Amino acid sequence: MSSMKARWQIASLVVVAVATIVVIVESPSNEPVYQGKRLSYWFRQYAQQTPQMSEATNAFVHLGGQAVPYLVRVLERPIGPWQRAYNFAWGLLPKSQSKKLTLPNWRDGARY
Repeated sequence: MSSMKARWQIASLVVVAVATIVVIVESPSNEPVYQGKRLSYWFRQYAQQTPQMSEATNAFVHLGGQAVPYLVRVLERPIGPWQRAYNFAWGLLPKSQSKKLTLPNWRDGARY
């Protein structure tokens, strides 16, 4: 009987954990939106120098002061160890291979 009770408790905890994750992931962001896309999308387009760079610039201009808190948060975020490892490995690749991958995040100006 206690094994059945333990299973129910574990199942309940799993359901609560999954529900919590869904709420966190799906919660509305306070990130500004331009043409149906979040500012993070436009920031990536600009940072990766995609063909949508000029549209990303338009997004920044259109959003104006709304974009500033988000951009400050992104730019102040430190580069993590995985990103540093990627930056280093990307720099070791031949140009023919590195151009197939996403550009590294050199935000702090350092070359690893």
